[in-house]
Parts: sequence; C-alpha cells; structure tokens
Amino acid sequence: MAGERLAAFNAWLAEAGHGGGFEMGIGVNSGHVMSGNVGSQRRLEYTAIGDTTNTAARLETMTKDTPHQVFVSESTRASLAVDPPDLVSVGELEVRGRSGRLVVWALGAVDKPASDALTGAGAPAGASPPPDGGPLRPPPPSRSAPRP
Repeated sequence: MAGERLAAFNAWLAEAGHGGGFEMGIGVNSGHVMSGNVGSQRRLEYTAIGDTTNTAARLETMTKDTPHQVFVSESTRASLAVDPPDLVSVGELEVRGRSGRLVVWALGAVDKPASDALTGAGAPAGASPPPDGGPLRPPPPSRSAPRP
C-alpha cells in the first residue's frame, strides 16, 4: 500500500473529513533469522527474531524523517538478480544497535509525495517554512540516521 495507493487512500480520508491520513515506512533486510511459533496452547504467535529482523525494523524507523518510504539494506540489494531502475543510494548510515555503518538504498518509485514529505500535515516535526514562502524545509537530520 506504499506509494500511489497510500496517497489515494489519504486523499479519500481527507475528502471524507477523517483527518490528515497515514504515513508508511518499510525496512527490507536480508539474512538469517530464527522464526517460528512461540507461546502456549491458549495463545500462540508467529515471530521472527535476530539481527536481520532488528536491522529491518531499524531501517523502517529511519524512513520517518526522509522523503523515502522504503529503505533497502546492502545485503538485500546484493542478493537481487537485477537492481530495480528506481533504486537510489541513500549512503552509509549509522543504525542503532549496530557497531558499524550500513549501506542503505531507497526505492524512488515509492517515495512519499512531495506534499506529504515536506509540506502540510505530513511534515516532519521541526520543519519550518523558508522566508520565500515556499514548501517547508525538513528539520536537521537526527543523530541516529545521518545523511551523507
């Protein structure tokens, strides 16, 4: 539901008077995980744990203050048979809980619409309008996700 479908859903919500809509972030990472059912007979849940899962969750969180909806790790990009034409380098970023920096890519086809990314209700906290009255400027990058 990322990209155009989310924008259309948010437009429908706004037309119906239900507020500013939703934002979505996706983090994709590849590697080994431990997964399976945990719990008891009364309550059973499927879960995945491990560094690969944690890194994907961190990547998802890091999309919040960027114009991107989907972050892809280098391990995922390296395992692709062909790079998507809209794959763009975000750079080497620090990821909370990891000792080294991680090469991160984004899928440009599912970037947040300009109206959601830096203007209006979807603006990041701390965004400010420029003196010329143009679109809002993003706040400075957070320490956990420095931009290259």
